[in-house]
Amino acid sequence: SSSHVSGGGGGGGGVKRSRRGSVKAASSVVLTRGLAPGMVRLACGETHVSVSEAHLGKLWALYARSRPSPMPPAAAERFPEVAFCVVARQLSLQGGHEGAGGMQAACPPSVFETLRQDLGVTRELFASPLNCAFPRFCSASADVDADFGSAGSFFLYTPRPGAYLANPPFDPAVVAAMAVRMEAPLDARRDGPRLARDWREIGARYDQRLVRDGPRCGEMWRE
Repeated sequence: SSSHVSGGGGGGGGVKRSRRGSVKAASSVVLTRGLAPGMVRLACGETHVSVSEAHLGKLWALYARSRPSPMPPAAAERFPEVAFCVVARQLSLQGGHEGAGGMQAACPPSVFETLRQDLGVTRELFASPLNCAFPRFCSASADVDADFGSAGSFFLYTPRPGAYLANPPFDPAVVAAMAVRMEAPLDARRDGPRLARDWREIGARYDQRLVRDGPRCGEMWRE
């Protein structure tokens, strides 16, 4: 997402609109459009974050998915608060500035669609509401992500039989812990679940336990 933290206004309760296009929710989070092209500001007290219209629309779709239709007014009024929490948490995890944080290789939409159609993948094991490709996913911040479909941390999640996409942070300790976590449910299946991976050189240092030294690697995909 595109987001940043800087000084801003806060405010009281109720729901109202101002001439600048602000929406003030009962949660005291103020949503303002029109300050920058394609961007929305969410302000809580003196702290505000900015997110693109596209990402905010995605958050709304995920939020609405797990709620009755039509959505109860109280749930709709709460949306600015929970959206603020997600964007602020993601911002803090990447270093507190939109230009901070590391870069990680991501799959283009066509890859996700191929995984869904050909392998039946419907859930990601490492994602967030802002970057998930499927409506169900595991994430590092369950306390703020649960409203948007997160099942919590992968390391606490018990997977059901099915197909999953795992694209963890490229950190040796995280990938090693992921391998350990995957071994038990894989070994418990007698019908031989398989892993398909394409980490190329970036995974060469990390994947020995799970892939090169394990019996569960089915294929290596390359394009």
